[in-house]
Amino acid sequence: MENDLNDIKNEGNPDLTNYMREFKEDNTVTERNLREKSLTCNSIRAKWVNYYFKEKDNLKRIKAKKDERLKNKLASNPNKNSVLRMKSEDVLSQNDEVIQKLNILNERVKENISFIEHAMNVLKDLGFTIKNTYDIIKMQTI
Repeated sequence: MENDLNDIKNEGNPDLTNYMREFKEDNTVTERNLREKSLTCNSIRAKWVNYYFKEKDNLKRIKAKKDERLKNKLASNPNKNSVLRMKSEDVLSQNDEVIQKLNILNERVKENISFIEHAMNVLKDLGFTIKNTYDIIKMQTI
């Protein structure tokens, strides 16, 4: 997690770019790779489920790290009133570089999760796509 914070740049989401590239490869069915895709269809889906839970776990760790950071900062804050405390959280979030980086990481992971959910929905139909492709090839050879 600490390495992730040091590597944060405000440009793009490299994990999302990699997921998109990999999804394109996993979802492309041609006559050449039809047999391979039919044999690996379940493992492709399992891989994306694994990615999904990995990103959900990342989201939990980021939230816990941010909450811990805010808790430590607020513990030293003498304002115990809830309205002032909420305002303090906002001010701390804006002024703390680590919290800002955690917020960026949080948004990136949410984007990743959203894309992976979409990918898993598309991959639900991969078996049907493969079957339909087989049927089209059979019809062409008749």
